[in-house]
Amino acid sequence: ALKKMGVKAQTCEDGSVTCTLAGAATYEHSLFLDALQEFIEPIQNPRYLLERRSVFWRLRRSDFHAVPSPLGKRKESAEYLLSRWRKYLGAADLVYTRSAEGRQALIRARGRSMSQKLQPRSERVSCWK
Repeated sequence: ALKKMGVKAQTCEDGSVTCTLAGAATYEHSLFLDALQEFIEPIQNPRYLLERRSVFWRLRRSDFHAVPSPLGKRKESAEYLLSRWRKYLGAADLVYTRSAEGRQALIRARGRSMSQKLQPRSERVSCWK
């Protein structure tokens, strides 16, 4: 069943992007949309964060993404997401937020995501096709 599933992304004329999980049952589709929404929206209180560091003209910058809760329940699942991220998107680190150092990273991540709260949020739309 997993081999029949695939992520379909499409860019619309207005610049927005739509994503769907093709070949999935309603439950898997809903789980996918929940995880995607948690990943792209401002950070709340995830168990793990993905931290992506970059340097832009001597300025060091860290961007954070919440590991969606279905993947963050087990360390192995979060590490698998990290391995896929590294393979397809580049360098990143996994941060466990339930430690002292991880809580500091979570506070930094939330502070940086405050600016995201001023941006338009993602919109989840379920429709029949």
